[in-house]
Amino acid sequence: MTKTVAEMIGEARARIEAVSPQDAADQVAAGKAVFLDVREPVEWEHHIEGAVQVPRGLVEFAADPASPKHKPELNPAGRVIVYCRSGARAALACATLEDMGFENVANLSADAVLVNSDAVAAAVRSAERFCGRKILRIYNGIDPEDFAVDDAVTTPPPPPVSGVPHPGDAVRILCVANFFPYKGHTDLVEAAARVIPRFPAAYFLLAGRDSGELATVTARIEALGLERNVLVIGERSDVPALLGSASFLVHPSHEEGFSNTILEAMAAGKAVVATNVGGVPEAVLDGKTGLLVPAGDPESLAEGILCLLQHPEKARTLGEAGRQRVLEHFSLKEMVGEMEEMYEKILQGDRQRCAG
Repeated sequence: MTKTVAEMIGEARARIEAVSPQDAADQVAAGKAVFLDVREPVEWEHHIEGAVQVPRGLVEFAADPASPKHKPELNPAGRVIVYCRSGARAALACATLEDMGFENVANLSADAVLVNSDAVAAAVRSAERFCGRKILRIYNGIDPEDFAVDDAVTTPPPPPVSGVPHPGDAVRILCVANFFPYKGHTDLVEAAARVIPRFPAAYFLLAGRDSGELATVTARIEALGLERNVLVIGERSDVPALLGSASFLVHPSHEEGFSNTILEAMAAGKAVVATNVGGVPEAVLDGKTGLLVPAGDPESLAEGILCLLQHPEKARTLGEAGRQRVLEHFSLKEMVGEMEEMYEKILQGDRQRCAG
């Protein structure tokens, strides 16, 4: 399984939580990369003779002479200090480039660094301050016609478990997310356990492929005896049809850059109950196009779901407002227009600050 950069950084930090400047100097002298985790810049080159400071995004170019991507001019001594600037204190952790596994994200040489939400822009500024002046936020865009309300298919998906009833009064609540631990599926299952006794006609459809968390989610469904009403329907290619058959969408993620699934639900005229994390509130306006709840809080999630179940007219109103918001702010046409404008500015040599 491919590890994320954050996971590899965490592993490197865990191996050597804190070492002295002398230990770091020994590692540099041995020709190894040094990972420096600091909140504010520290002039470690004064403590480690011959060290070279290189931003994190260029470490692969600088640190590995055997790499075809190596640029000797970035690190003539074959040694490197890498700034991360995200720790709560100044700490050195030493690891080879292979251990750290950084991708070659050469942000320093870019004319613009694209992000898809203000939340992501803030995270990039915090982690990679060297590219802050070049950040440009362009929201994801979708084609609303792919999720046109009039064309939505209302036939319910086939039950994944033989014998599962689908009575005519069933209310289908959809969650579309791959089963990563951070997507909050277990929170949704816990919330469903609170909702179903009060609303037995509620059926929760969980669509997505297994990404490490499916067994945990399935086990929790079984432990709570929710097999009849909480259905794992796997990876699907008919999301517009699923949205057409659902009353509303639930998105319980613990972290999110900017969710296309939420945009698709809004484009389909469906209200959204989502966690207030990352770029979600930039799409979902609480009380206007959906309901926002705290992450990792099944009780609040259940309250949001119950609110829409008990007030279907409110759900319809929120859904209609959500579709209008997508048409005005998150269409594919809007995104392409902003991308074209960015390229034109770069081609014209206009490299002024992209983000306020």
